[in-house]
Amino acid sequence: MPTDLKSALAALDAQEPLLLLGLRETQWLDAKGGPYRLANPRSVEDLAKDVAAFANGGGLIVIGIATRPERDEEVLDRIVEVDPASVNLDQIRKLIRQWITPAPRGVRVGWSGGEGERVVFIDIPEQAVNTLFVVPAPVGKAGSSRTDTVAVPMRDGDGTHWLPRTEIQQLLAAGVRATGMPAAKALTELVRQAVLEAGPDGGLRVGQGLPDREREMRAAYGQLAGQGLGRPAGEAWAQGAAACQDLHHERDGEPGWVLCLVAGCPAVAVTALVWQAIVEAGAGMHRARIRSRPSAFPARPRTRTRRE
Repeated sequence: MPTDLKSALAALDAQEPLLLLGLRETQWLDAKGGPYRLANPRSVEDLAKDVAAFANGGGLIVIGIATRPERDEEVLDRIVEVDPASVNLDQIRKLIRQWITPAPRGVRVGWSGGEGERVVFIDIPEQAVNTLFVVPAPVGKAGSSRTDTVAVPMRDGDGTHWLPRTEIQQLLAAGVRATGMPAAKALTELVRQAVLEAGPDGGLRVGQGLPDREREMRAAYGQLAGQGLGRPAGEAWAQGAAACQDLHHERDGEPGWVLCLVAGCPAVAVTALVWQAIVEAGAGMHRARIRSRPSAFPARPRTRTRRE
């Protein structure tokens, strides 16, 4: 029987979810008897809450294993096979990127087990130190998530709870004090900057999050936009030597893109499905150039007419 997160993941990767039976839900393990009903807004909020809580520490969600209570703990008891037709893995990945800020990196969503014992797992690796993952405050109603609210889910033992408002206020106060400005002035400046930087629809900018490479990313986006790239779906991030950013597709309902730039290489826009396959294979963007394929469009090198 697996004894820790690493061995539990090894069992799932070996297509042996039965080996998890008998484990207790812990700080790093959560079991769900059935899939998230993503047509239900409250279920989408639960998905975001659960994944963000593990992003604030690392962990594993297994969907398709029922639990039984035992001495005030939940023990993984039996497999309740998940119907592949009831789960859209790409939709889960997309919702994770859309609802959690910043979007956690390296998340794997996949299947494990054979006929009669299929389960879905979401592997959330430990994230960068001093990074706090937040979600919109839950409302349980249909529609887009609100951008003017925030909540912080945290994993505590075998459960997930919301960080209390007083603790969120303390974190905000610490950030304000770190600016070296009086609280009122700091908050006014933050609001002013947010208004100035927000687009007409209050969305993200291409390159936002990597100020040193924002200009470069915007230029690459402009060259590739005709291939179906839509609005940013999250802030840009660094993946080794690469600068990356999740993008929507210009057509609703289509898988999104990941824009990738590596110094000395042509910029590429890779479909989210291909990016996820790269992540799941353990390939880093710094290890190889992305080759041009129907799902990856190289940008023409920029011709400089003057020193920038």
